[in-house]
Amino acid sequence: MIRTRDLLGIVLLASLAAIGVAWGGDEKALDNAEIIKLTKLDMGDSVIISKIKSASSVKFATETDDLVKLKEAGVSKPVIAAMLDRTAPAAPPAAAPSGGGSGGGSGSSYHVTLKASDSTVALTGNDGDVKTIVAPFVGMRRFIIFSDLEAKTRTKDHKPSIVVASDKDPRKTFWYVKVDQDDDKDDMNRSIDVESPGMWGGVMSSAPDDDMQVKCEIKEEGPGMWRFTPIKELKPGEYGLYVGKGEMSAVLFDFGVDK
Repeated sequence: MIRTRDLLGIVLLASLAAIGVAWGGDEKALDNAEIIKLTKLDMGDSVIISKIKSASSVKFATETDDLVKLKEAGVSKPVIAAMLDRTAPAAPPAAAPSGGGSGGGSGSSYHVTLKASDSTVALTGNDGDVKTIVAPFVGMRRFIIFSDLEAKTRTKDHKPSIVVASDKDPRKTFWYVKVDQDDDKDDMNRSIDVESPGMWGGVMSSAPDDDMQVKCEIKEEGPGMWRFTPIKELKPGEYGLYVGKGEMSAVLFDFGVDK
């Protein structure tokens, strides 16, 4: 027969074992329901975003319908952007980052994600430098020059979408573009032709020339969520989401399409 003291010892050991299992178990992944709960408790964007960044694991649903439900539940755009950032694989380092998605010259904020059949990647913006040439019978020509010959982010999807989470309509200052490669030994960079006066005058801005723009369908899939999708399949090459910031500067969220 087990004595009372022995029985108490067994109970104590079992209790400690149970506590150990509870302590040692995996923390529940942060999901949409938890974010909505924190929002309803009015915890504030900074607290919720900090929670998202520090969570050991997340299990966010970020399809279009999910984003609409989050917005309808009162979740803010900065929090949704943070959720997308944790969901997407980390973008590789890129030259001259623009600060991770703020710009456009109007105080707006945005988050850019490449949605391809083989990957979903948060893109980082690269600031471009203006180069101007003046030639006889041609007039002024202006280019935005971006460092490196090709983008670090690559995909084999020939119709990848670009999704923009923006607090303003991006259609007037955002363009889906193709990027020229210059493999001259002295340059080894990429460029985009922008609107220039030319020989007979005209507009000068940071907007890309028509032949640099990729014809695409632009849809607002949810509040503040815009999807840019090419109408035709892209040829292998360099592409990106180009953001005009004025006459003398621009930002490129770049990627490459491989065979």
